Amino acid sequence: MKRVETPDIPVAVTVLLLSSAFVGCGGATWSQFPPATLAAPPLTEQPLQATEPVSPPPRPARARAAHVEKASCPNDSVQIGTFCIDKFEAPNREGALPIAYQDAIDAQLWCEARSKRLCTEREWVRACKGKKKKRFSYGARHKRDVCNDGARWRSPEWALLGAFPKLRGLGEAARLYHAVPSGSMPRCKSDEGVFDMLGNVAEWTSRDQVNKVGYEHVVRGCYWAGCFKEPEPNCDFRNGVHPSGFRSYEFGFRCCMDAATTPEVVSRR
Repeated sequence: MKRVETPDIPVAVTVLLLSSAFVGCGGATWSQFPPATLAAPPLTEQPLQATEPVSPPPRPARARAAHVEKASCPNDSVQIGTFCIDKFEAPNREGALPIAYQDAIDAQLWCEARSKRLCTEREWVRACKGKKKKRFSYGARHKRDVCNDGARWRSPEWALLGAFPKLRGLGEAARLYHAVPSGSMPRCKSDEGVFDMLGNVAEWTSRDQVNKVGYEHVVRGCYWAGCFKEPEPNCDFRNGVHPSGFRSYEFGFRCCMDAATTPEVVSRR
């Protein structure tokens, strides 16, 4: 895909343009953010202030070593059982506008470039509902203004949207775009700390449940203007009527991965 020159257009268009150009450039790194790192303060040795010889500490009782598997996830994700799910919608960065105007193939390639994958339906629903299996990520009943799910619906010009990746398609997507920065609505999160699962951008997932159509991917979570034929966005809603290559202005995604298992030695007395 040739590089597209961007004129003076809204920020949302720039986000969408860059996200779309990622796949076409064969893995560009415009949004490869380095993982957070924690640095411990340097250790300083203090001289012993003793006038008498210092005895060595008593030898601890011998313990039997046992090897167990410990699962872990990157700092930008949440561990739920055996999988990790990104805290935020792609690009998975707090305060960033979520990527939209994506098809499932775009989403899968984006995740794979970061050694992740699309979440399965079951993973997504589990993360949304939490252990208590709530209908909404934040509780049992819908609450206005908790998530970005009450924006005014705008009628799309599908002929323009079909012109992707030309600027007239990106411009139409920008006109319709009404997502808010990831994490900017702090109450819109699950019990385990996954943000914006309802509203904002709808999220592609890999289908692992039976439906009538049988496409490989399913959209979850609804978007900023609510749900199609549903009173409000909820964890159970699914949109499985689109093939993987279908691109719509409100479709985004987040990534998952299997929790890494590393051997750990523990003591058994």
